[in-house]
Amino acid sequence: NKHLTLLVHSMGGLVSRWFIEREGGHQVVDHLVMCGTPNNGSLETFRSLQEGVTVPGIGHVSAATVFTMPAAYQLLPHDEETVFLDAQGRPLEVSLYDPANWPRYGWSIFNPFIQTAHGAPQQRFLALALARAQRFHRALDAGNPAEDPVEYVLLGSDCQPTLQRAVLEPQGPRWRTRFTMEHPTLNRALFGFGDGSVTKDSLIGSHHIGIDRDALALSTLHVAYAVFVCET
Repeated sequence: NKHLTLLVHSMGGLVSRWFIEREGGHQVVDHLVMCGTPNNGSLETFRSLQEGVTVPGIGHVSAATVFTMPAAYQLLPHDEETVFLDAQGRPLEVSLYDPANWPRYGWSIFNPFIQTAHGAPQQRFLALALARAQRFHRALDAGNPAEDPVEYVLLGSDCQPTLQRAVLEPQGPRWRTRFTMEHPTLNRALFGFGDGSVTKDSLIGSHHIGIDRDALALSTLHVAYAVFVCET
């Protein structure tokens, strides 16, 4: 007696997938319509942990505040993705999910230019949030799309430049994380196509190992229809 169609946006798609795949929701849901859901994560979320984010109607939310939000870590790029390049455009195997990397590279509240106190409680929170986010992604990926009785309908954009990689470069004893570069070829390598926040590949749920397009893995979703338009 399945009768529900869920229409969801952004992280609502991940929550709905958890309900369907892990909580028996497949017994009542027959279609899940996802609008701009980062099934494979969004590097813009990592950027908000670095720089904060401006929320319409609310204003600027600081990086230190975003740091305290467990859901932010669940929106990070999948741990199989290579998201960092060096200043020459070569891939760096640096994991977002290793809590030791955050103070090492000066990310979020560990950025020496952010005047925020941090210590053992914040480091413990970070480790727990990253581990939980990693388990969350892997649990969603554990299903077999061929056996999934729910049909997924994807709505998104595929023509807006959308951040998908960042550059790590040393500056003396510290590291700098950059989301834009002056060199046009390298700058293009940082962006894919999407809606400005979520790339087309992330909405589809495609995994890339490294940065070679030939390394594309199959989506973990049972996609029935996908519609892409040129909008934010």
